[in-house]
Amino acid sequence: MNKKLCYILLICAVVACSKSSDGGGGGNNPPGGGGGNNPPPVTNTDFAKGFTGLMGQEQAIGHAFHITTDEVLTWDQLYRTVASAVGVEARIVHIPSDFMVACLPDMEGTLTGDKSVSVVFDNSKIKRFVPDYLATTRFAQGIRQSLAWFDADPRRKLIDSKENAVWDKLIDSYETGLKLAVGRFRAHRLATGS
Repeated sequence: MNKKLCYILLICAVVACSKSSDGGGGGNNPPGGGGGNNPPPVTNTDFAKGFTGLMGQEQAIGHAFHITTDEVLTWDQLYRTVASAVGVEARIVHIPSDFMVACLPDMEGTLTGDKSVSVVFDNSKIKRFVPDYLATTRFAQGIRQSLAWFDADPRRKLIDSKENAVWDKLIDSYETGLKLAVGRFRAHRLATGS
């Protein structure tokens, strides 16, 4: 295979994998950007269908491809689906990105960048180059497969207590500030009659 084509396909794979790994867990994890659209998740097997279909195609040189699913899900739908798959109810807390960045400045690039705008990826180009390409694994099925993989070996189920503590502190700070602000506005309305 042409080395240039192989390199282009490798870049395509890295971009697709990084874009499709932005899922999340249930519980109290704050979804970035609220309930807007998340980059579409795609399983490795579905991605492989498009990726391998491009291999050896000289006409693919110089092109960039979205290799995703046509399934469109909001952040809230992703979190609820993951929570359902583990048998819990998601407690979703919508925290404004500017609040998160003020508390955790290192998050600015991802929150005010790729998670601040709703997106739907167009798969028509990959389907032109690979006419048989179709992502067939729905997110709910894919997340159950991923969870089964984790469940198969307890060593894969490591919990990052430090990271959880940061998210818990962020959520607590937001909810405390929200209650304080609501209380102040109620007191103001009572004092002014408006």
